[in-house]
Amino acid sequence: GERHVRRLKQMDEVAGRQELPEVTVGALIFNDKSQVFLMKSPKWDNLYSVPGGRVELGETRAEALKREVLEETGLEIFDEKLFTLHDAVFPKEFHKRKHFVMINYLAKPRKEDVNLDEKEGIEFVWMNPNLALKELKLVQYTRRALEDYVNIMNLAKVF
Repeated sequence: GERHVRRLKQMDEVAGRQELPEVTVGALIFNDKSQVFLMKSPKWDNLYSVPGGRVELGETRAEALKREVLEETGLEIFDEKLFTLHDAVFPKEFHKRKHFVMINYLAKPRKEDVNLDEKEGIEFVWMNPNLALKELKLVQYTRRALEDYVNIMNLAKVF
């Protein structure tokens, strides 16, 4: 009704030019030592994050994931598995006011030769997920995905 129309107008003004949520993909990349790749992101208030980005028009999620990871880190990934979904509605840590639908995958690197693009990531670590949760300042959505991963792995040990 009328309230919905008013709310949509307010949202339009707040979001600037963004008319629809942006679909993004991210990769929790695990090496053979079960360490996850995390990088410090200037776009996310210098917090640690997973590599990823927007799905372009005409591109599949899988293509976007491989492209974004390669562009940002130089890593070629394989064995991607759908993992978590997050609604990031105007996250305060992001440098612009944006609404994202985040789709995270688990993946493995073909090699561990990292070459950061220095725009998306300025430092990186390979770290045990439990340790990362304790010691690193993480983007809230990266934290949630890592917590989910740790909980699932702990659950798997029980069975």
